[in-house]
Amino acid sequence: MQQIASVFDKIFKRPGLKEYLIEGQIQAIWPQIVGRQIAQLSKPVHFKNGNLFVRVSSPAWRNELNMMRSQIAFKMNEKIGMDVVKSIILR
Repeated sequence: MQQIASVFDKIFKRPGLKEYLIEGQIQAIWPQIVGRQIAQLSKPVHFKNGNLFVRVSSPAWRNELNMMRSQIAFKMNEKIGMDVVKSIILR
């Protein structure tokens, strides 16, 4: 197990690779976190420096998701197993 951990440490020292992996995880679990209906109307498009950028189909849904941002971030971090999503930026 220690050998695998050291390999992951080396991989994650490469700039941007960890965020790329987290972005992939976010893409994969987005429907589970927000539900099927909201997932059809929104899409996580980028993750950088703890900021998750989400494209939303309409201003009404952007307002709805705005009220749910902290809950979504909490569920994301819980599912990923690390405190990585610090803020959600809706566009």
